[in-house]
Amino acid sequence: MTQHTHPPAPDDERPEGHQPEAVRATITLLQRRGIEAEVLIPLIRNMEQEIGSEAAHRIARSTIETIAREQGHAVAEALQRRDLEGFHHVKDTWSGAGGDLQVTTLREDGEALDFNVTGCRFAEMYRRMGAEDLGFILSCSRDFALSEGYSDGLHLERTQTIMQGAPYCDFRYRLASPRAAEEAAPGESALDTTSNTAPEAETTAVAVSPEPEAPAPPTDAERLEEQAARVGGFLGRMAKSIAARAKPEVELRARQARAAAEAARPHVERAAQNAKEYVQAHDEEIRQAAETGARFAANRVIPPTIRPLVDAAEQELRRGAAPPDDASEDAAPPEAKQPPKA
Repeated sequence: MTQHTHPPAPDDERPEGHQPEAVRATITLLQRRGIEAEVLIPLIRNMEQEIGSEAAHRIARSTIETIAREQGHAVAEALQRRDLEGFHHVKDTWSGAGGDLQVTTLREDGEALDFNVTGCRFAEMYRRMGAEDLGFILSCSRDFALSEGYSDGLHLERTQTIMQGAPYCDFRYRLASPRAAEEAAPGESALDTTSNTAPEAETTAVAVSPEPEAPAPPTDAERLEEQAARVGGFLGRMAKSIAARAKPEVELRARQARAAAEAARPHVERAAQNAKEYVQAHDEEIRQAAETGARFAANRVIPPTIRPLVDAAEQELRRGAAPPDDASEDAAPPEAKQPPKA
């Protein structure tokens, strides 16, 4: 058993925007999966409550596999190759700088890639997060779709994983021979020869009743669009469900607020009436206090040089406001006055 390490292709040889996920990242693949899990695990748990665990896991797995398939295609585009030796570079990036996977390579050549994973920090991470049941969906299920996206002829066989409790993961990759795609050629030739020697009437019958063509399988983009629509619809239904469940609580809070306002209204009105009565009963005291405060403030502001003028003006105003001492005498009628005696 041997272990091989192939240096990945330089970054400048990869098209911009098509860097493989594990190669282009400035963080390790384990760190990336941890960041994704912080978002995906709560989302999947909420989906389990809304639509059941089976449906939630099916949607999550289908969506993640579609993304992995697109990533496998991006890997092939970035490396500009789809052979098995090119896929060795991808495998070498999975362990990360800190040995997140302990890999024992059994065979590595142009026809096969066999290795066992005997230590997996991905599984340890999901166990720490309390999501051991979701680890296979979030990480392990990507491997098959990634190989399909990398090459239609790349086939993965794996019978066990550490994530599911096995002592190691057994990865067995095989790349179909290019001649396999040409095996249908002799059959097509035989059909052509038969059609050339068949009677004309038989040819006409075939032309009149052709077999219906099988519908073309959806493209990766169409599958991704369908998955996005399903996830978007689910999120909309989940938001609507949460709003419906929160509505009774919101209405209860509103009723409690209205009841509190109604209960406080007599106290507020009574306090306002008490304040009004106090002002009326202590009007003179309040006026005097206001005048005292104003006089104190004026004394602090008015310069000493003009303070005598202000005091004189204040006294004059007070004298003008008070009735004169002889006002009663001046108000008496003239006939009431006695003439002076001689």
